[in-house]
Amino acid sequence: MTTQASPLRAPARRPAPITLKHSFGVTVTGLVRRPAAFAWSKGMTLGNAIAVAGGLADGAKLVVLIRLGSEPETFEIEGAPNASLEPGDDVRVLAGLLTR
Repeated sequence: MTTQASPLRAPARRPAPITLKHSFGVTVTGLVRRPAAFAWSKGMTLGNAIAVAGGLADGAKLVVLIRLGSEPETFEIEGAPNASLEPGDDVRVLAGLLTR
């Protein structure tokens, strides 16, 4: 069985995360090269946002998409959909399994 490379995968290093609250932009934090908060633009995707944040850092395994008014969605990096983003979305890239 062959697997396709994820559009989110890129070599990187781990910087300190930043947080921007109450924004109508997009925030990307966690295991990305350059955590960032930036303006949302029509047609922006999860892959675009991670690319703006410098790509994935080593050890990135999960992406959590937090959307205003919705339950968080969690995806494994390999096979993550390249979902369209909305204003106010928060993307968090994590190292491992989440427990509730």
